[in-house]
Amino acid sequence: MISIDQIAGKLDKVHRTKNGYMACCPAHEDRSQSLSITEADGRILMHCFAGCGIDEITQALGISVIDLFPDASRDRYQQVPEFKRRQCEELLTHERLVKMMVDQLHTTNTKPTEADKARAELAVTRIKKLEALLDE
Repeated sequence: MISIDQIAGKLDKVHRTKNGYMACCPAHEDRSQSLSITEADGRILMHCFAGCGIDEITQALGISVIDLFPDASRDRYQQVPEFKRRQCEELLTHERLVKMMVDQLHTTNTKPTEADKARAELAVTRIKKLEALLDE
């Protein structure tokens, strides 16, 4: 298991908080501190307020999601592939809906904002990754 301090050492603009750290998210071009890192029950929890998923964050850090869990929890985490598959399917549905909503702006002659365009690009990236993961 990697320590919370080791993770903080891999990030930019790190700020210590009462419960852990805030930092720039390595999974997207982040100008402000949108990534929260805390420790609870021996696990490291990360949340990107811009919407990046844990797999994207850990991949950008060069670690695995399993590295966030204590050694005793690893077996339990690895024994839930069906749960992970359902979670991936739900995320895939969500990202497809996001993409569809932005695409519909074009059909209603509403000009998408830069944020809309960026979120649609992120959705496309996530869709490709999730489809590849589900095909394994």
